[in-house]
Amino acid sequence: MDKSNAGQSDKVQLQQQIIYFKSELVKYMKKVEKLENNYQVNMMKALEEKYDNALAKNETLEKSNRALFQEKQTCRKQLTEKDKLLEKMKEHLHSTQSELNRLKEEMNSSEKRDPKGDEEENQVAKTEIATEDNEESEVVPLAKKYDQFFQSYQASFREEESKNSAKKKN
Repeated sequence: MDKSNAGQSDKVQLQQQIIYFKSELVKYMKKVEKLENNYQVNMMKALEEKYDNALAKNETLEKSNRALFQEKQTCRKQLTEKDKLLEKMKEHLHSTQSELNRLKEEMNSSEKRDPKGDEEENQVAKTEIATEDNEESEVVPLAKKYDQFFQSYQASFREEESKNSAKKKN
């Protein structure tokens, strides 16, 4: 019986070891599952954080884009106003030049009629011509200066638009 008892005892021990190893296996499988879940949770948290950062960056870019669009609209409005002002200045310059030419012709014709003519009339005409010349000398540089400003502004505006379109493509 010793042998059969020993065989049975070995059999029981083996069954107990199998039960123990099955229990250990279940325990480790739960640990693996827990670790996998933690890894997935951590990955989800990282992805959510990246997503939130991307949303914040997108919102910032949209605000910046709206601000740039507003600035562009303001600049266009100012540019239109400056164009109108330039046209008025050119019209004024043209009328001033016409008036100046008329006064010069009038002065020349009055000097031809009466070389020693009315000094007071000649003096008034000369004063008017000097005033017109002065106005012309003020308007012409302003018009040139505005033309230069307008051209540089248009160039920077085109450059900014090309940068914005390049950003949108990226």
